[in-house]
Amino acid sequence: MSDPANSVLIGVDAGGSKTTAWVVQEQNWGDPVRPTGCGHAGPANVRTLGIESSFKEIRRSIDRALAEAGIFDRPRDSFKICVAAAGAGRRQERRQLHDVAAAHYPSASVLVTHDAQPILAAASTDQVGIALICGTGSFAWGRNLRGDEARSGGWGYLFGDEGSGYSIAIAALKAVTHAADGRGESTT
Repeated sequence: MSDPANSVLIGVDAGGSKTTAWVVQEQNWGDPVRPTGCGHAGPANVRTLGIESSFKEIRRSIDRALAEAGIFDRPRDSFKICVAAAGAGRRQERRQLHDVAAAHYPSASVLVTHDAQPILAAASTDQVGIALICGTGSFAWGRNLRGDEARSGGWGYLFGDEGSGYSIAIAALKAVTHAADGRGESTT
């Protein structure tokens, strides 16, 4: 077993447009916390791409972050990995992504959550409140003092995601094409 004081913490934001991983080595823990490595990869929304394709991007971002941090030969049992994944708002999706990640990093500690939970954790020490994501997709999630959770949205671009970058872009393109066809008001 690895020395807990020498753990490598890896946080991954697996989004609909891009994936970013950050590496923090616990021996360098400070205030503020400064990552020692950052890696970027393509989109990794599990509902859009599927589990395997999403994990390829997640793994690519982790590999790049580890390389930037200069971590090439550290035992993987020292890794503590948290993946916050777009499209993983349901337990089944999180379980499937966890199983793939745990198979690739068998001796690491792996946690998979949806992408709103870290937002609430960063904003509230008791993790009570509402987190709203309006990125490529949209998703709202909240938790009260009793631990009850509620969610809305996150169904993907075909079924909603109102307020997302995708839905705003589609609305703009529709307005432009309607104007060009003479079926709608003129646009700038």
